[in-house]
Amino acid sequence: MRVQFEFTQDDLIDASKRFSARLKAVRSFQWTGLLATSFLTWLLVFALLYRTPVQGAIIGLMAAAISAALFPGSNRRTVEKRMRKVSREIFGDANSFLCEVELRPDGVWVRSMNRQTLFEWASVEEVKETSDSVDIFTKEGSGVVVRNRAFTSPEERAEFIELARAGLNSTHNTPAPGPPTANMNST
Repeated sequence: MRVQFEFTQDDLIDASKRFSARLKAVRSFQWTGLLATSFLTWLLVFALLYRTPVQGAIIGLMAAAISAALFPGSNRRTVEKRMRKVSREIFGDANSFLCEVELRPDGVWVRSMNRQTLFEWASVEEVKETSDSVDIFTKEGSGVVVRNRAFTSPEERAEFIELARAGLNSTHNTPAPGPPTANMNST
C-alpha cells in the first residue's frame, strides 16, 4: 500500500520532537537540566540571603520548586525555537515537501527530500496511531510520521494501520525473517 502527502517545516519539527521524546538520552538531558536549574536557583537565593541561612534555605527551596515547575515548558519552547532555527537554515523559505510511504513485504519504504529509505520490518519497533497521524518508530530512533492527510478516507487509514501492524508482527512473532502474511501490494 502506498500513500503520499505534503508536509511543512512545522510537521518536520513535530516529527523530530516525537522521535527525540522516545530517546532515553533526551529524557536524561531533560532531567539533568531540571535538576541543575533547580539547584542553581536554590543556590542563588540561598547566597543572596546568606545572613539568614535558615530563611535562605527555605525561600531557596520554594524558588527551586517554582523553577522546577516552569522548566518543562521553558525547555520545550527553547528546544522548539532551536529546531525552527536549524530548519530555516537548512530549508530556507521552502515550506512544502512531498513524502511517499509504501508498505512493502520487506519493510516501510519512504521517499522524501531526494532521499529514499527502507526500514526493514525487523527494525520497526512500534506502529502508533495518534489523532493526527500514524507514527512508525524504529529501534534505531527514527521512522516516519504519516499524516492523516495522506489518506483519502478513514477506511484507507485503518487499512494502512492494519497492514503496518501485520508487517511489524510478522517479524516479531516468528524467529525466521520473512515477508508479512498480509497482502502488502494492495492499493
